[in-house]
Formats: sequence, structure tokens, C-alpha cells
Amino acid sequence: AAGSGAPAERALACEAGALDVGEWRGDGFSYSRPHVDKVSVHEYEQSALLYLTSHGADFEGGKLVFHDEGLDSTLSPSAGLLASFPSGFPHLHSVQPVTAGSR
Repeated sequence: AAGSGAPAERALACEAGALDVGEWRGDGFSYSRPHVDKVSVHEYEQSALLYLTSHGADFEGGKLVFHDEGLDSTLSPSAGLLASFPSGFPHLHSVQPVTAGSR
């Protein structure tokens, strides 16, 4: 059910990098499936990610992938990197599942 779990349990899951937003909200959303942010939150105009950890040093997997027509572009996160892009179409993207560590 949406919002299930005690706040302390959600905080611990979040700190461990294991909070599944779709499960918590109850809508089945998954960052690992291609999506457009504006579909989930209509008010979004710009999406931004500020990375505090680095791929390879702090975690494995978790790369940001943009699904462009005929070509996928992959961004490898590194601490201090700011990725910003318009939230609407055609900025279809996903995040590869994290296989180790915390993103």
C-alpha cells in the first residue's frame, strides 16, 4: 500500500539506498524502466541530479541512460557531477539497477 512502513523503516531504507519509490507510493514506478519525469510530476520543467558518490568507487550499476532514437547515451556518475535536462519529451531515460554499494 502507498506509504506503507513506519517512517523510521523508510528512513533506514533510504539511507541504505534500498527505498523503492514505486513500491512506497504504490504505483509500480521504477527508475530502471525508461520514463519521462514530467509524466510522473506534471509540474516538473527541469530535472537535475547532483551526484554525491561515484560509479566504480562507491557503487556498481546505477548509470543514467538516455534513450534517444537510434542511440542510447550513458552517463557514468561521479561525485560533484550535475546532470540537468528538460523533464518532458523527448528526454526518455532510465537508471541501470545498482548492483553494489549506494548511489
